[in-house]
Amino acid sequence: MGLRNIFDGLYVDQLIQKNERGESVIYPHGLAGHGYVLPPERVEAVRTKMRRLMLLAVATGLVGSFVVLRIYAAGGHVSPATWVLGAGGSVLALAAVIAMQLRLASGLKKSATEQRRPSIGVFMRNARMARPLWSLWGEVALGAVVLVPGMQDLIAALNTADPTGIGQNALIVFIGGYILWDGAIGILQRRGGRVS
Repeated sequence: MGLRNIFDGLYVDQLIQKNERGESVIYPHGLAGHGYVLPPERVEAVRTKMRRLMLLAVATGLVGSFVVLRIYAAGGHVSPATWVLGAGGSVLALAAVIAMQLRLASGLKKSATEQRRPSIGVFMRNARMARPLWSLWGEVALGAVVLVPGMQDLIAALNTADPTGIGQNALIVFIGGYILWDGAIGILQRRGGRVS
């Protein structure tokens, strides 16, 4: 399993799903947009473009995280130029992502089986089926790694009546629980269980 397969399994595969007719359907805007039918001859080219888009999104998120951490470490006291550059960079990155999303769907027709956007449940179910099985097991493991210490810290925060700790750790427990749940549901789906 190469690095590209791992990246696709985590970020790309869930955005290229199969509909009831067995057609490949791309969701360039993810859950927020319609699906577009991909002709078989365009699947690889669009997959490559989707990979570039997701690389840009991940890189933007990482750079943004480092900038926020730097501002936080400086106690919020940074120069106005840093704020301007940060805001300008964010707007440019968002514009680039939107432009790439629009290009992915150019020339494609909306999926005939969708009169409207899919529900969250349908989209997530189809996304889990599109992803490789190892990514679902990875979700279960990651969810457990996040959930168990989060629960311990939440209990400690409850015992000390620390409202900030309670809020932070409740969020961590929620995120870890969701990740674990999503992976477990996907594994059950693959085994033929009736899970929505």
